[in-house]
This record gives sequence, structure tokens and C-alpha cells, in this order.
Amino acid sequence: MRVSHAWLREWVATPMDIRALTERLTLGGLEVGVVETAAPPLPDKRLIIGEIIGSEPHPTAPHLRVCKVDIGRRAPLTIVCGAANAVAGVKAPVATAGAKLPTVKVQAKNIHGLQSVGMLCSAAELGLEENSDAIMQLQPDAPLGRSVRQYLNLSDSVFEIELTPNRGDCLSILGIAREVSALTGAKLKIPAQLAKGGETKGKENKGKEKIRARCATSLPITLQAPAACPRYVGRAICNLDMAAPTPDWMKERLRRSGLRSLNIVVDVTNYVMLELGQPMHAFDLEKLAGGIVVRQAKKNERLQLLDERTVKLTNRHLVIADQRRAVALAGIMGGKNSAISGTTRHIYFESAFFSVAPMLGKAREFGMHTDASHRFERGVNPQLQVAAMRRATQLLMAFAGGAAAPISEARAPKFMPGAVKISFHQSEIPRLLGVSLPATTVRASLERLGMRVTPRKTGWQVTPPSWRSDVTAAHDLVEEVGRLYGFNRIAARLPSATARVGKHPEKRIEVAQVKQKLVERGYFEALTYSFVDAELQQILVGSRGLELNNPIADNMTVMRQSLWIGLLQAVRKNCNRQHERVRLFEEGKVFLPSRANGVCKEVSRLGGAASGAVLPRQWGSRARAVDFFDIKGDVVELLALSSADSRAEFQPFAHPALHPGRSARIKMGKATVGYVGQLHPSHQKRVDIEAPVYLFELDMSVLANARLPNFAEISRYPAMRRDLAVVVDAEVAAQDVMAAVRTAADRLLTKVELFDIYAGERIEKNRKSFAFGLTFQADSGNLTAGEVDLRINRIINELQRQFNAKLRV
Repeated sequence: MRVSHAWLREWVATPMDIRALTERLTLGGLEVGVVETAAPPLPDKRLIIGEIIGSEPHPTAPHLRVCKVDIGRRAPLTIVCGAANAVAGVKAPVATAGAKLPTVKVQAKNIHGLQSVGMLCSAAELGLEENSDAIMQLQPDAPLGRSVRQYLNLSDSVFEIELTPNRGDCLSILGIAREVSALTGAKLKIPAQLAKGGETKGKENKGKEKIRARCATSLPITLQAPAACPRYVGRAICNLDMAAPTPDWMKERLRRSGLRSLNIVVDVTNYVMLELGQPMHAFDLEKLAGGIVVRQAKKNERLQLLDERTVKLTNRHLVIADQRRAVALAGIMGGKNSAISGTTRHIYFESAFFSVAPMLGKAREFGMHTDASHRFERGVNPQLQVAAMRRATQLLMAFAGGAAAPISEARAPKFMPGAVKISFHQSEIPRLLGVSLPATTVRASLERLGMRVTPRKTGWQVTPPSWRSDVTAAHDLVEEVGRLYGFNRIAARLPSATARVGKHPEKRIEVAQVKQKLVERGYFEALTYSFVDAELQQILVGSRGLELNNPIADNMTVMRQSLWIGLLQAVRKNCNRQHERVRLFEEGKVFLPSRANGVCKEVSRLGGAASGAVLPRQWGSRARAVDFFDIKGDVVELLALSSADSRAEFQPFAHPALHPGRSARIKMGKATVGYVGQLHPSHQKRVDIEAPVYLFELDMSVLANARLPNFAEISRYPAMRRDLAVVVDAEVAAQDVMAAVRTAADRLLTKVELFDIYAGERIEKNRKSFAFGLTFQADSGNLTAGEVDLRINRIINELQRQFNAKLRV
């Protein structure tokens, strides 16, 4: 919220200078981020108001005009100007010779044979706008010869308040003035023209046509969605002069608040929104068919908005309609089909209260964020609509004339926010603030905030004002008292607590140990959002996931079901920054929909991604790209932390995100605990990464607890090793053969090692050879060759039975 200091002082005159005021606001919870002047440095005496009293084409340069400009001195100035609006009768800023402007120093010079002794200035040349192709027109009553800096009060300061979402009441000059009054004790002054509460009677612009009958009466209003819009106020104003200029002071206040002047009607609605906090909208009355209907949109209903885009609506969207079609997207933007234009003569003002919940996120669904949606999503004062209507009528008729119909209003009291009564005990203050305050101080603080305070035996009953919808409980009142008292005045004090020795089971593996293992293997930790792109998740995981009602961005609309989505985006970002070797990991939650009750289930997982070379560039080894077995080795090292490496099985598996021939699922017993493999080439292209990427993901539960070591006496007897080579079918997995070997042997087999895999010469087609080293050892005596041969034969028979294995000779 950008605030003009001069405008604010009309509402609350505090003796504080701008620096002290902004510091007090910041300490009071309204953080001031930027303070700047309303305009760049401009000269006082050499930048003055002038009037063009004559304008003729340049004799040798037809695109230029030779203007005679009266600046309130004896002789008019001759100025050559190229602006199309440099015509007689226009008043504009005039920079005389020697004036230093932000972009140029003005000098008297010869232009195509004629001497020009000054410059008629545009707003851009004064540093008030970024671009402008016309001179800046001032009001007809602007005093000739007066300093432009003084006339427009360009020495004013503008500060920007970074409001938290709960303080929608401060999105107006009135709201900020209330806060300044409460924080400083200065009296809140309601400007005289607003305090009257009525409307000045404007001059009626009578034309050939008579005011239509509907302009003299109220349009009917129907609330078909009272829960979303429990109050709607409207008024017709007819026979306006749309060409009437917006007064300079209003245009300047709009500019300093970050809004551009468009026309008198739009400027008035924007001004009232900034002044009071009530968004308003104006329809062209002649484009409305019958009365106003506030309803939910129909399925697949379409509406072209003021910004030319056409949106497709559903019954979740609230619209303002007439008797034929929707004419506005409620609380967000008006429709093109009812927009005012330069030929508009009759308008219909809207001032409504929309409930917060139905408005949340609706603008972002269409990629929009308007001043109106910003306010309605945070909450507008439900008692403000009629006052805003009267203020807008007063301003519009004062400058554009016209005649106003009576105000029409539709209310649904059942759905209007009611007054909240809060029981507030004085003991809550020292308990939450850590300091005791006198009862008189507490009561005075709350009353300065506009709250109604009624004494009770142990405290008060407090009713917050209608504009403070964020105050709902006793702890909110403690916060308000603390803000006004000053959190900086409360002495810092360390909390006292009894130290207790925490229990740490011996077999627990801390997350830090798991992360350290990956760091030792060359990985870097990444932190990514839990909100991810729905389309990318659908591709990688096979389902969209849990959708967010209020996403923070178009590509962050669902909760992640895998850590890979964020990791792949991190890999791409690093690759785009010329990192050829990338190894990242992340530990975090994934959010899985539960089939049983539809509730989201949170699961802790560990994910990793590797791309590029296995090792950093060095002289000791030849460069080689990472492959499946490298990342599988990383996973095995992780599983070894909990002694799960010996129980884990890596089984070929076609995961939707992974290359079908280079991927595996990790099983422990019947449970799948993770996946590992190469990112599918088509997905790699989709996420725009050049080098292959290898991924893994594990449930953290398998790494949570280690298997405690058991004592076993070292055998005093020698071990006996036998090598066994068998030929099996090409599709047989080594781990299946090793499992069969262990099953066939007894406890005398202490170690099985796979030391060779061969396929080629002297091996049948579609067959391969596994070579195992088998170690036998007894605890109670020396093994004999016969005992070992007996077990070897048993293993060979089992392999023949299960895999049609043959001894390789």
C-alpha cells in the first residue's frame, strides 16, 4: 500500500516527521519498506504554470507547432513544441531557459529557423511517468506563473507499507490514518467534505435527450448467492459529462498511489477505493438489461473482461449479471459488454460486500491480481458500502455533473458478519506479553482502536469494530495492546525451562547421518517446494496429486507425490549455469492420497539425482559418465547404514518416470521401499536436460533404525573356499541365484561372492555364466573335502532345479 504523507496528514495531523512516523508504524506492525519523494528534484522558479494563448504550425516543419505561452508576465514566450495537444487554451508546465529537469537541461535554441525560449513539459519529462507523448495538461483554473512544484505539492513524501494478509483494513488512507491515530494519540480528522455524508448537487448536463425513467428510480437487485454476496448497493447517475477532466490533485494522489488516471468515472472509483478501502465499479447503464442479479456463474459460461481476455467460468465463480448475461466477474473485474466509454452518458455504480472465503484464489485461477481482488480476499468493512457510494456520487457530480437516482440496496442479514464479543481477562496480558499494564492503559489502547469495551469482574467484554475482522479472540487483543504499548518497550527476557536428558535409542539413525553419508559420496543437499506442476507430476508419477485451492503460481498447483519433480528442476537450473557434474539430494515429505478415506497421507522420503561425470575431472582416472550401477551403489551404501543392504532386493520394474531397461524397484520382503534408475529419455527432453539423469527415492522408514550387532565368536578353524561357475538363461538375475545358493547350503556357508558374469564365446546363445566364490567354515572343527563336496552338490542340484543351470567347464 503506497501512502502519500500529505494526503495522510489531512486525516491525522501528527507532529512527527516522515522518518519518525514510518519508524512508529513499523514498530506497530505496519512495516514501511520504501520511502521516496513524490517527484525527482525539480526547479521552483524555472518550472511554472503557463497557458497556450496561440498555436500555429511551424512554417518549415509542419510536424511542429509554434506556441505563444502566457506565464503571467508582461510578454508571452515563444516555444516550439511537437505535442499534438499543444493547442490554444491548454494550461501546462513550462520550463524556462536554464531549468534543469530529470532528463534534460532547457536552453533557448533555434529550431528550424525560429527561436524557442522554453519547453512545454510532458509528465515523463518531469519524471512523473515512464512514458508520455503529450504535454501534461493542468486544470483550467491553475494559477498562471505559479511554481508547478508547489501547485502539485511535489515535495510530498510517499512511503510503501508491506501489509500482512490479515490487515486488509489498512488498504486505504482511512485505515492507515486510524492506525496512526491509535499509535501516536493524534486525533483522527474526517475531512469536511466526507463528514457531511451527503452529496453535493452537481450541475445537470442537459442534452437533447431526457433522463430516462430508470435514472430516476432504483434498479431492482436480486441476491441469488447471498452467502458469497450478502450486501449489494447500487445507484444510477445520468447525464454525465464523460469529457470532464479529472482534477489535478486527484490525478496526483492516484499517481502517488501507483494508479494511472483514465477518465473521471474510473478515477473517482479508484480514488474512493484508496481513500476508504471500498472497491467500486461503474457499468454503462444503457448496456444493462433490467435489474442486477448476483449469482454463481453457469457451467461453461464465458465472459469477456475489460482487459480483452475471455474467461470460461464454472459454478464456483461469482458473477454480477443483468437479466440476460453476466456483466462482471464479481470482486475482480468488470465485463467488456457493460464497460463505460467516451460516449457513455449514464452509469450505474456498484458498491458491494463479498465474503472472503468465496473470493480466495479466484483471481489467480485466471492469472489475475487486481486492486479489487486484493482487497476482497483480505476482507472489506461490511458497513462501508453506502458511505462509499455517497462519497463517489459526491465527487463525480462535483466534476462531471449529472443527476443521481436514489441508492438501492439488497441485504441478506443472515450472511452478514456479526459483531464478535470477546471476554478479555487482564491476566492474559502478563501471560502472553511478559509485562503487566494498568487497566486504564489497556482500556484506552483498545478504545483508540475503535473497539467497544465494557467492564466485567475480571476484565472486559470487547467488541471489535466492523473493519477489524482479524480480531476474533483474546490473544488478538493482547497483540493489539502490545502493538500500541510498543513491543520495543518490553524488556527481553530468556524463557526459563527445566533441562531434561533426552532419550536416544541406540539403534536410531539420525537424518543428519543419512545426509552426511550422501555428502561423503559427493552429493549436495537441495531444498525444493512441496508445491509442484500438475502436468509434470502426471507424467513422472502417473497421477496429478492433491490440488491446492489457492496456489501461489500456475506451475505450483498440486502437492508433490515424489521428490523427483523438484530435484529435476534443480538439476536443470544447475546445468543451465554450466555445471557439468550435478549430484543433489533432498529429504522431505511427499503427499499421497489415501484410497481408504481420501485423506492425504504424508510420507518422509529421501531422493537423489545424479548427472554428468562419475568423478570430478582429474588425472588419476579416465572421465566416465554416471550409470545405473553408480547410483545403485550409492543406494546400497545408504541401506548399509541400517544393515538393510543385505535384505534389499533390486528387481527390474517399469516405473513411469524411468527408462524401462535401466530401472529397478527396491523391495524388502513384500514391501516396496524405493526406486532407482535412469530418467526416461522422453521425460529428460520434456524437462530440458541434455545429459542423462539417474534418480533414486527411498522411504526414510527403512533408514530409521540400524540392526544392533550381535556377538559371535570367531572360528578358530580354517575356512575352505570353492569357486562355482554355472550357466543360466540370460534373463535370470544374479540375486535370485545367490538366494538359491544360500537356501541350498546350511550355516557352514558363511560367504557368497559374485566375481564374474560372462556371455560370449563357448556360451550358448541367450545364456550367460555366473561365477561365485563360496566360503565354508565350521565353529567346532576342521571341515573335510567330503563335507564341502556334499554341500556343493546340493547347491548344483538346487540351481539345476530352479534355473536349469549347468556347470561351466
